[in-house]
Amino acid sequence: MKWIAFSAGLISFLVAGVSAEQYILSQKSVTVYHHGNIYTADTKLPNAQAFVVRDGWFLDVGSNHDILRRWRKRGNQFVNLKKKTVVPGLVDSHGHFIQFGRTLNEVNLNSAKSIDDVRQLLKEYISNSPLQFGPEGPWLLGYSWNQNNWPGGQFPTAKDLDQDPVLAKIPISLTRVDSHALWVNGAVLDIMKKNGFDENAPVPGGEIVKTPGIGVFIDNAQFLVQNSQPPYTEGQNLKAVKDATAFLHSVGFTGVHDAGVDPETIRFFRRVAETGDWSLRSNVMVYCPENSYCGDQIDAFEVDGKLKVRSVKILIDGALGSWGAALIRPYSDNPSTRGILRSDVTILAKTVDQWMEKGFQVATHAIGDLGNKLVLDAYELALGKRWNLNETAGNRWNDKFRLRIEHAQILTEEDIKRVGELGIIPSVQPRHATSDMAFAEKRLGSKRILGAYAWQSFLNVSVPVLPLGSDFPVEPPGFLLDFYAAITRNDLDGTSPQGPHGWFPNQKLTREQALRGFTIDAAYASFSENEIGSITPRKRADFVVFAKDIMKIKPKHIPNTKIIATVVNGEAVYGNI
Repeated sequence: MKWIAFSAGLISFLVAGVSAEQYILSQKSVTVYHHGNIYTADTKLPNAQAFVVRDGWFLDVGSNHDILRRWRKRGNQFVNLKKKTVVPGLVDSHGHFIQFGRTLNEVNLNSAKSIDDVRQLLKEYISNSPLQFGPEGPWLLGYSWNQNNWPGGQFPTAKDLDQDPVLAKIPISLTRVDSHALWVNGAVLDIMKKNGFDENAPVPGGEIVKTPGIGVFIDNAQFLVQNSQPPYTEGQNLKAVKDATAFLHSVGFTGVHDAGVDPETIRFFRRVAETGDWSLRSNVMVYCPENSYCGDQIDAFEVDGKLKVRSVKILIDGALGSWGAALIRPYSDNPSTRGILRSDVTILAKTVDQWMEKGFQVATHAIGDLGNKLVLDAYELALGKRWNLNETAGNRWNDKFRLRIEHAQILTEEDIKRVGELGIIPSVQPRHATSDMAFAEKRLGSKRILGAYAWQSFLNVSVPVLPLGSDFPVEPPGFLLDFYAAITRNDLDGTSPQGPHGWFPNQKLTREQALRGFTIDAAYASFSENEIGSITPRKRADFVVFAKDIMKIKPKHIPNTKIIATVVNGEAVYGNI
């Protein structure tokens, strides 16, 4: 590491009677950033005015006076930040990287307020696309439909697409906004039937919706569709990587925790990263087909501090919007169901234990209160094999494993306390609360909702950290949108079902807590806190520059604040300063 060489050289100069300042002035040129409004996310020096970067690392941080005095050597580059606001490199702690890149070349259905709107958007896309869609590929793909925004709120059917003769001719597969359901047309059903699909066969961990007609496949049933879809080409995947990277940098992100990637795609990522053409710090979680153990197919590795694999993603249940989140008691607005369990809970603890033995961090998707309870049960068993839980403080003994719950969306009061006692990391997404607040209480009831999206409740039971993310493409990636949602729990127009002070405002995060969630807390959650997460000497020079002070301006101005530059390893990957 370059910093170690620097430190060793400094020590030898001090032994020789040369001052630290003289040694600094003797070194090769650096870049000095000064007269900034800097939030470091470092508790030892929360605010600064200037910092120094050399060879992609922070060397020094402090006041204008001290930094400019120490680094006055000719040949250094000086950048006047002109009081712009600077924060550490921002990390989305839960997203789906290549999936998002693919959606950038698909039909965005988020604006659809009815099935008629969906049909119109699809036809407009077809008329403007140079592609010839067909059974051999490509299929017409779309994403982000949401039946909760349509009259009646019912799931759609294949016939809803087939009634248009243009749409009936080509295979169509559309991903729901939460990525937990696929909606297909008759052409896709025909292809699936040729491949042996039986709509009456049971689907463990999934559901084929048949009322009012077939066409929607929920959770594990999605695999029935995906197994018949033409595979993506290497060229399509490379384009998805580049498109997603450019977009994420443009909205302020220097890194991401990629929540669930199959071993084959991870090998593709590694090939790209080893060419040096990889600028997004990516902590990638392995996803095994059907939530099985596939540790024999992949080992932990890291490429140049940019691509890291040492975590695994497991799915326990579905999503609230599609009635798939696993609940202890039936849904308040649909008493016929308690949701879907996507994993075999009888082997969950064994699977967790296998990954821990391999040295992998386990991150489990859990949204419903039953799903979260089962995950905590499995974690407690696995941790209990390694430590005496009654004699050791949880936040210390889980430091080695850093077990995570992805979403941790709905929990009982007892299980919120258990998250703190076990030292589990809840990885949450602020915009899930603001997206769901229109229907969540109706779906869960007035008592159960009190344990939902309970961010301050987690902090009050002393969880190790609270990393924040967006779950893109479920929510479009954008740090400023997430930051706004975290501190307001309002829609962008400043409203919520409980008024302008926010939805269950006692759960709002402070700005400092929210910034930590995207910086040092995210770094800790990926075993990276010694390299990234704060503007601190000896850490990698990742930072973001804003035109306004997001820590002080009125919340309504945050979403439209201009991002001046996104910097990774001291190099601007978006904008310029």
